[in-house]
Amino acid sequence: MSILLNDRACRMLSATARQNGKTGINVLGKGIYATYKSRYDTLVELEKLKLVEFEKSGREVIVRITGKGEETLDHLESINNINRKVYKS
Repeated sequence: MSILLNDRACRMLSATARQNGKTGINVLGKGIYATYKSRYDTLVELEKLKLVEFEKSGREVIVRITGKGEETLDHLESINNINRKVYKS
């Protein structure tokens, strides 16, 4: 579960959710400055945790966030909001 503490994994999960829960790996790379291989490896780890699913669409690999992924993202965002309040003071 330590991958969820990884900033890149959190940003990728969040970016997938912002794209209506379904997007390509290349689109995810726009705001996440990482190589394709690095993004793909992170997504494979998220898939092992059943937070995202892969789907082939022609030559493109589509990433879709799962219900468990959305729930996990909600918890991560709650933690982030608490951190902002604590460190704002």
